Order: sequence, then structure tokens, then C-alpha cells
Amino acid sequence: MPVAPQCPQGRVHTVARGDTLFRLARRYRITEQALRAANPQITNFNRLAIGQQICIPQPAPAGQVPAAPPCKGGRLVPVSRGDTLTSIGRRYGVTVKQLIEANPQISSPNDLVVGQNICVPRGRPAQRM
Repeated sequence: MPVAPQCPQGRVHTVARGDTLFRLARRYRITEQALRAANPQITNFNRLAIGQQICIPQPAPAGQVPAAPPCKGGRLVPVSRGDTLTSIGRRYGVTVKQLIEANPQISSPNDLVVGQNICVPRGRPAQRM
């Protein structure tokens, strides 16, 4: 078993049965991308071992808008009140799957923050609502 990671800005978590990258991100209210960045020693996040220790970084303060992702070949779009990935996808002619792939910082499609910028890959032209 590897040595416990250095985790100066967070806490160390010992992997238990059923833990996955997605479940840990949801439990600690952080993104999967943040978990990956805090644990460069892990080469395969699909194979977490029971008893393995990983660093859980501190979540962003409540109400803070998450940073925008890099958006090559697309455009950054601010999230408005009532927006969902489904509604944004329909508006810009892309699928929810494409939006999730373009926005690894979104740990759950249900956790969009008003004012947050998300990357919308190229689709058909925007529809007027």
C-alpha cells in the first residue's frame, strides 16, 4: 500500500468498500477534477483499493462560483437561474453527455451554480428562448 499522500490544504481519507471517485467527490462536495489534481500519485482512479489513503482537498467556500474550464473549440456560457444541463444542451444543440465531457469540474449535473461559466462545445446555432 502506498504511503499516505501529503495533504496540507485538506484531509486524508481512507478508501472504504464502495468508494469511487464520483461518490467521494459528491460526499465531500468537490469536483472529480479537484480529487485527481490533489492525488497525482494515483494512476488509475477506476481501481481505488480498500485501505488506500487519498487527499481530499478543501471545497470552495459556499457561494463561490467555480472556475471556468478551458474551452477549446467551444464557448463559455454563464449559467442562469433555472438552467439545467438538459436545457443548456437543447439551447446550443449539444447533448448532456457532451456538456459533461467538456466540463470535468462539474461533479454532479444537479450542482450548477448561477453565474458559473460552463464550456459548451460546438453544436448548432443557439435557439432563441
